[in-house]
Amino acid sequence: MPPITHAPSALDEPNLNTIDAVRAIHDLGLQHSVALVGIDHVALADVVAPGVPVIAQDPGACGALPRSCCSRAWTASAARRARSS
Repeated sequence: MPPITHAPSALDEPNLNTIDAVRAIHDLGLQHSVALVGIDHVALADVVAPGVPVIAQDPGACGALPRSCCSRAWTASAARRARSS
């Protein structure tokens, strides 16, 4: 592995990638220099030192926002087409 010359100061990793990131950060001796936040459920997040805070996701809400935005865009586009006809 090439030497790290510019280590990140923070990482956010989804699910299982978090554990890999913890291992890499510890292997490099950066566990007290790099902030790490896990996204969604991360097994063992509470048993590593320093601990890894986890942000939960709501899959239903994640899907609802794009649907809502697309619906509004489609409605606005249809209204513009109706006015221009």
